[in-house]
Amino acid sequence: MYVDDMLQNSYRQWRNTMHIDYKMLKAAGKDPLTSCPYDWIEQDEWKSMCDWFEDPIFKVIGSSFVYLHDLNSFVAFYVLSNYLFGI
Repeated sequence: MYVDDMLQNSYRQWRNTMHIDYKMLKAAGKDPLTSCPYDWIEQDEWKSMCDWFEDPIFKVIGSSFVYLHDLNSFVAFYVLSNYLFGI
């Protein structure tokens, strides 16, 4: 599981870095959709990330620190999903 953990942490760090840059663009008064800070990301990929950062689900999950790496987190996610969507 060591490799899985490394990849998961690496992906989470990369996504977190993108979110920080997104928030910095918003704080500077720039439109994040048209001001991609990365040369190596296509505009449509950056747009989909911006859409994800603006999604209310992301804001709830991100603020609750809900991760699906163990049973307790799965239960918390299920309860949260049930609350949000009436599943």
